[in-house]
Amino acid sequence: MSDFEVVACRAKFILVVEKEAYYSSLVEDEINKKVDCILIIGHGMPDMATRYFLQHLTKQVNIPVFGLVDCDPFWVSILCTYTCGSENSVFDCDNLVTPGIKWLGVRPSDLDKYVLMSDPFDESKILERLMKKDFLNDKASWMEELEKKSKEMRRCDLVLLNCETVLQKVLRRIGWVW
Repeated sequence: MSDFEVVACRAKFILVVEKEAYYSSLVEDEINKKVDCILIIGHGMPDMATRYFLQHLTKQVNIPVFGLVDCDPFWVSILCTYTCGSENSVFDCDNLVTPGIKWLGVRPSDLDKYVLMSDPFDESKILERLMKKDFLNDKASWMEELEKKSKEMRRCDLVLLNCETVLQKVLRRIGWVW
């Protein structure tokens, strides 16, 4: 990917979305016009091009970056890939990380706000492995959420929720007015 230059930007923040279905719903709802944001899709685990683009965009526009991911154990790996880099490709980490990304949700502490089904999938082994990772040492709030998740037998897939409503709730929770 070659370098690029942002000429003008009136967005207030960048929203990185994990899944294409959720991203498509946000685009269809024209969220970027309602809240002046830049939408980026990671397609699950983000590739190097997406991480490079996000890092360079963030440096140029100097606005907050928020991540919106499913409430399952894999959100930690996804967000840490953005913030710390991939465990598998540390060779170019400096050009591929966005350390300031903030996790919007959906968080385990948000689960009571939505009507969700119990999930028979046992995530305890995955959660146990993730909670031992060094990259969580400086992310106390993420660790707290992982501990809550380890006690929950529910998970939240973003595509099952109303996109606009969820985004409004999580933005209000952090003090952003819709």
